[in-house]
Amino acid sequence: MSRQTNVEVLDEVGLTYSHGATLCLQAARYHHPDGTNEDGFRFVWKDAAGHMKVLRGQTRLPDLRVARLLMAKAENRPAFRNHRGSDADNGPGTMSL
Repeated sequence: MSRQTNVEVLDEVGLTYSHGATLCLQAARYHHPDGTNEDGFRFVWKDAAGHMKVLRGQTRLPDLRVARLLMAKAENRPAFRNHRGSDADNGPGTMSL
C-alpha cells in the first residue's frame, strides 16, 4: 500500500473567475509518510462548488498579474506572513527582491 503526503491548508486567498472557478494561493504544511513535515505555499484551482481540481501537481496560472494579486491579498494575513519553509534561506545566492 502506497502512502501519500498529506497537505494541511493553514490559510488561503482566492480570486474567482467569470466561469466560476477560483484560483487560490494556500499556505500549507506537507506531512510526509516518513513523519517529516515541510511548510510552503501552493497555487490550486477550485471548481464552482469549492472542490479542488486535481491537476497532478501542476497548476496553470493565467498570467503573472493574478499571482501578484493573490500574494498581495495574502501579505497581511498571519498564516502567510509568519509561514516559511525551513529551506527559505537556501535560495540562489543572487536572489534578491
